[in-house]
Amino acid sequence: MHPDSVSTTWTLYASFFLSTFIASVQHREIISSSSIVVVVVVFVVAEVVVVLEIVVVVVVVVVVVVVVVKVIEVVVVVVEVEVIIIIIVVVVVVVVVVVVVVVVVVV
Repeated sequence: MHPDSVSTTWTLYASFFLSTFIASVQHREIISSSSIVVVVVVFVVAEVVVVLEIVVVVVVVVVVVVVVVKVIEVVVVVVEVEVIIIIIVVVVVVVVVVVVVVVVVVV
């Protein structure tokens, strides 16, 4: 499931429970402690999902950077300096594009 749809789903659940809670208060009905617990749990889970999305983005960026550095180390041993500069420029451009795409997809 796409991270945005997960966040949207939990947001919808939270909105539903919160609106039910507010409607109960407005009608002066007795609110059970279990409904309050459900609202709190839904909000906590929604926040955890958002934090996990951020962690996934950070991990992906770190892995990409580590792989790029290792590739550059191997290439430096084998290839001439001019080619190395071209490869570094290409790799930097690719990393920037990947980071932008990941951020746009997650946010």
